[in-house]
Amino acid sequence: MKKRNKYLIFALFLLFLCTTTYVLRCFYVLYKTPVRVRQTKDYNSIYVDNTEISADYRVFIDIPEKYGALEQIDPVVRQKIADYMKENNLMLSDGEQEFYMMPDGEFDELIGNFKFSPRPSGDIMIDTENSYFNDFTADGQNVFFHCCLYIDNNGAEKEVEITAADNKDAAAGLLSSPDLCGIDPGTLTKTTYTLKNGVNIIDVTFMGSQGTGTQKADRLLPGKIYIYEVN
Repeated sequence: MKKRNKYLIFALFLLFLCTTTYVLRCFYVLYKTPVRVRQTKDYNSIYVDNTEISADYRVFIDIPEKYGALEQIDPVVRQKIADYMKENNLMLSDGEQEFYMMPDGEFDELIGNFKFSPRPSGDIMIDTENSYFNDFTADGQNVFFHCCLYIDNNGAEKEVEITAADNKDAAAGLLSSPDLCGIDPGTLTKTTYTLKNGVNIIDVTFMGSQGTGTQKADRLLPGKIYIYEVN
């Protein structure tokens, strides 16, 4: 009887050992086997408001912060979309824009996702990619920002006023107020600029009230630049 019990205990031990070995081997195989993940389309969206930022072809080249999701598109494909919009005089339509893309999404796959509207014939757009801040001077009362603006006028020739707001330099103390106005450097009075059809390269001097600081926050253009047509 005792001998039979010994055999039974031994058999149970072997069964436990084999089962444990099998389970551990299964975990090992699962751990070492590469996991295959089926890639699916990525979903992205932006909300377009053309009253805030004119969403023409340039938003695919020099991407504003609010349209940051566009950076997920391959730069070569973004350039193709920008070229397509420029050639066909299009801008993104207002509202939510949803676009789907594979990791290696092609132009033909993406262009159909976007909703476009004709770009207004009189639309004016500052080319922020080529425009630049040159230098600044101060006379004790006012600060002068000397800038070069590339302005694209897609309509007829017009007279405009140019103003700006620079919150960074107001916070830094160089300006007592963020408000800036495009002036005639000779008379220090507000001036107008003529925009012909096409790309206009204009030297603009912005004037603002001087604060207590002496250093500019950076060497960038004012944060916001506004162009108003003079009736």
